[in-house]
Amino acid sequence: AALGASATPAEAAALGKFRYQANEVYLHSDPALMPRRKAAWAAWNYLGSSARGAQQQPVFVTYWLNKLQNLDHPAPLLVSLNPTTPPRPELVHRKFDYAHPQFSEDAVQAQKEVAALQGRA
Repeated sequence: AALGASATPAEAAALGKFRYQANEVYLHSDPALMPRRKAAWAAWNYLGSSARGAQQQPVFVTYWLNKLQNLDHPAPLLVSLNPTTPPRPELVHRKFDYAHPQFSEDAVQAQKEVAALQGRA
């Protein structure tokens, strides 16, 4: 896909082994998507569940940009990836949709194949 129609069959086969996970991302200031106790806030905050079936859900994490990037801003600047509940609309600065590569045995093999195709193996 990255090379389009100009990809050789070997390139298309190698690149076709990479799988991607669709992710919904919000830049916001809604503390409801952070741990309840502010003392527990960290630069990276995983909010998940041990309930049956939770492993099938995309990961939900909120990054606290003020801490992560030492930003001096009066409001919390947060980035939430796949929130189970979206932030309050009035606190959303921007919404993005991304596709992140998934790590797998096929992806590791594809990395080796791409390196060989590029003469780096």
